[in-house]
Amino acid sequence: MGYPAEGNSLEDKVTSTVHTIIEIAVELGSSLAVLEKNTREIFWWTSWAIAIVLGLFVLHLLVKVRAQLVKLNSYQELFERMWLEDKENDENIQNERREREIQEARRATAPREAMEASASAQAQSQFDYLNDMLDEIGSIPEQGTEEYEELLEELKEECKQYGEGSLLPAVKM
Repeated sequence: MGYPAEGNSLEDKVTSTVHTIIEIAVELGSSLAVLEKNTREIFWWTSWAIAIVLGLFVLHLLVKVRAQLVKLNSYQELFERMWLEDKENDENIQNERREREIQEARRATAPREAMEASASAQAQSQFDYLNDMLDEIGSIPEQGTEEYEELLEELKEECKQYGEGSLLPAVKM
């Protein structure tokens, strides 16, 4: 870049100044072109760096999500197992409750059935005994006779054997 020479004509000075301005403009254009090229390269490399960083960030998030899903799946399996165990325990408790109710019902009805069977057997044996007695006697003797008194004594003895609460008619002693 040359500076205008002193003492030359005005034309030379103007030409020299225009030349200098053109050279400065060319250098400025060249510098702007280099700056543009460098800016594009920096932008390109920056874009790649940002893309790589974002990709790594997304990959990190995906790994975290996968870990959480695995953890959630294990919790779900554990919950399902616990739920099935609770369901089985509830069924066992209900079955035990039903068994206890059945056993209590059996205990409650067993003495009554035994008493009914015992009373029925006792009543039947007393009835059979009275039938046998009536068959032996044939007919009841008249009151005040010796046969009547003997029959009365036999009945008293039989009543003592059966004890109180028997179904035999009460005999005055």
